[in-house]
Amino acid sequence: MNQILSVEMPKKKSKIKNGYNNKASTKSVVTFLCIGLIIFAIAMIGVSIYSMMNYKNKDEKKEVIQNDLPKIDVTQNASELEIEITCASEIASIEYNWEEKAPEKVNGNGSKYISLKVDIPSGANVFTINAIDSEGRENKYSAEYVGAKEPNITLFDPTQFDPKKELNVITVKCEETQKIKYMSYYYDEEPEQKTDINNTVGIIKIPEKQGEHKLTIKAGYEDGTEGKLSKKVYVPNLEIAANGGEQYDKFIINASSSRTIDKVIIIFNGVKTEETVNSETYNKEIDLNPGEPGTNFLEVTVYDKDGMFFTKKVIDKNRKN
Repeated sequence: MNQILSVEMPKKKSKIKNGYNNKASTKSVVTFLCIGLIIFAIAMIGVSIYSMMNYKNKDEKKEVIQNDLPKIDVTQNASELEIEITCASEIASIEYNWEEKAPEKVNGNGSKYISLKVDIPSGANVFTINAIDSEGRENKYSAEYVGAKEPNITLFDPTQFDPKKELNVITVKCEETQKIKYMSYYYDEEPEQKTDINNTVGIIKIPEKQGEHKLTIKAGYEDGTEGKLSKKVYVPNLEIAANGGEQYDKFIINASSSRTIDKVIIIFNGVKTEETVNSETYNKEIDLNPGEPGTNFLEVTVYDKDGMFFTKKVIDKNRKN
């Protein structure tokens, strides 16, 4: 009996020891898990803070890049857009166009600021402009604008001679169903020249301007509205000079056109000649006939491929024998 008890007693003691070990082991596991969770939480907080700071830096960097882009400001007036382009660096180029129309290009010429005025065509049209700086950064703007109706121009004719014998004028005729109060025109940014009409049909004479220019024609109507039409006009350049000195004996003709010279008609002392050119430039020397000053008369008319032409007349009256 005592043997049995001596055998059983250690077993009971061992059982108590094992229970203590299990409790200690469980406590260690829980402690380890808590420490692990704390470390994981700290790591997650660190990652979150890093991500927030990194996102903020990216946001600030994006804003800096955005601020470096060319800035395009567009203001709409009654018949045109006023555009201002500013840039931190130099503007390399600008290109703009109305839908379905050929783009217009503007060279930046190393400037950081450029202003433009662009006519709004009749009806609803989408306007697009793209600005590129010297670093290759670009900004694009696009919007729809509605323009007033254009004058109903039924005749646009460069006329060599009109009834008043005026040289180099463009005859413009406008026909409307309502009364036209006035018509006006101007080249590029020059002052506007206005003519009262007070009729449903108006005709004005516009002096030609040599070279490439933007011609704007306006018609003001009885109801207070205004129509506007702008177009590029290319008129041949023509100069006639003497060969120098008071006793010159030649007339020198120099002509040019970016639209290509088609032909030149020369009338010298009543004799008419016509030359086919097909070039952007034309040069010719005319030998004067001997005689008293004022006896040599020269008239030259230069035509380009578009049918535009320009005429000049000279007499040798200011030379000496």
